[in-house]
Amino acid sequence: MSALAESLGERPFRGRQLFSWLYGRGVEDFHSMSDLSRPFRERLGVAATISRITPVTSQTSSIDGTIKFLFALPDGLRIESVLIPPASAFSGGARVREDEQRRLTLCVSTQVGCPLDCKFCATATMGFRRNLSAGEIVDQFLQVRRITGKPITNVVFMGMGEPLMNYDSVMKAASLLTSGMGVAARRMTVSTAGISSIRSSR
Repeated sequence: MSALAESLGERPFRGRQLFSWLYGRGVEDFHSMSDLSRPFRERLGVAATISRITPVTSQTSSIDGTIKFLFALPDGLRIESVLIPPASAFSGGARVREDEQRRLTLCVSTQVGCPLDCKFCATATMGFRRNLSAGEIVDQFLQVRRITGKPITNVVFMGMGEPLMNYDSVMKAASLLTSGMGVAARRMTVSTAGISSIRSSR
């Protein structure tokens, strides 16, 4: 972001402001970034675009409040994300630790479909279409946070796809979540079917 700001004739700290608007506040329009000068916002509008995934529908479980979201990607493909409520929702009202009560976990997808053929997973039936970019992974967090208005405390890379087969994008997304959205690294989980030491290939 600092490099982008400098390329447009601004000082590096403007890039940090831009980063805060995009990731900290989830703003999707350059013109809404009120502490950036109007000329800079206009130059940003010409030089860059804010790509986003589009909410299509959601389904809420009547049992525990788990919400499944369907998103459309810019190329028309679709992915799912799942927002999982605190452990108390699954305990039948039983007393749980206070930190458990505050936990709100988002399960994000890392690929469209999946190249593995795990018999226990419905995603396997659709085959593999492509890897998600780091931005498309992070935008699942931004969109769900915007839709629900709730603070997401935990992230699990366990939606559609095998995360370690899209390693570079997953690691970049994890970095953005910790530096831009304040999700502690210890509150992230990468769930894998057993693939190891694989770098992503597009």
